[in-house]
Amino acid sequence: MVSSRSGVLPDYLPLDHESRGFATHMIWRNPQVPVKPASAPARVTRRPQTVRVAAVQYQLRAIASFEKFVQQVEYFVDVVADYKADFAVFPELFTLQLLSIENRHIPAAEAISALTAYTARFKEMMSRLAVSYNVNIIGGSHPNREADGEVYNVSYIFLRDGSVHEQRKVHPAPNERYWWNIKGGNRANVIDTDCGPIGVLICYDCESPELVRYVID
Repeated sequence: MVSSRSGVLPDYLPLDHESRGFATHMIWRNPQVPVKPASAPARVTRRPQTVRVAAVQYQLRAIASFEKFVQQVEYFVDVVADYKADFAVFPELFTLQLLSIENRHIPAAEAISALTAYTARFKEMMSRLAVSYNVNIIGGSHPNREADGEVYNVSYIFLRDGSVHEQRKVHPAPNERYWWNIKGGNRANVIDTDCGPIGVLICYDCESPELVRYVID
């Protein structure tokens, strides 16, 4: 910690004759926290006393197009927003519904790989809904092929300020690894939201107490 003098306060303690009532105003800066520029506007963040979370009971049914998927998802976001919820939480891998668009049998590994083609449209759609309906959306999870060529089970978090965050599933279930060739992530992220910091653990990850402790710490 480093201190620096930022000014002198007159009439702070008039009874202290030795200092003639003056006091020194000190600022203690944390070197690990960047200092905002002087031109940056002051910003007061007030956390809510209560947070409302809506868990979506999503029905997987056959659809004919991506637009039908959007329509079904938006219905739930609209209902959640109408209840003034702060978060809408969708189920893990609910985007498997998109496979019904093909309307044909696809081997497991190929099916998961095919889903990765929808990632960009899925993220754009969910981010738009989060902003339009003013609700933070935990977008369940969706398989995505990353730059390293591997497929991960990823939860995308769409905040109502327009930002998008992600959390890879750290511990894929044995069937995910064997049949779907899904790889595990290597860290648990803490995401700052307007309701406070949150962590997202996907299914099997909830059974790993070290991840919960890591997020809390």
